[in-house]
Amino acid sequence: MSSELGYFNIEQRVLQAIAELIINAKGTCVCIYPKKIAKLAGLRLTPVSLSVIHHILRDLEAKGLIQFWSYKKRKYRYLITKDSPLWVEIKQKVSEH
Repeated sequence: MSSELGYFNIEQRVLQAIAELIINAKGTCVCIYPKKIAKLAGLRLTPVSLSVIHHILRDLEAKGLIQFWSYKKRKYRYLITKDSPLWVEIKQKVSEH
């Protein structure tokens, strides 16, 4: 993660990566975790960037946009279903274009 990347820039990249996953989803849900998002967003896989991504995902969970699924082998996994407001909004924006 370069020094010019601030929290809001990372947050924007994370949201773009999540949107990309939802757009390309072949089923009715998407499982995400910080490492997967970091790779898609083009961020380094350092503990600092992963913890920032985890914090962003927790904020989305608190807002009811995604749901916590499990914690296994030190991985926090989250689930975005087709019933999620985030899923609906992204799919609507894609269908409009």
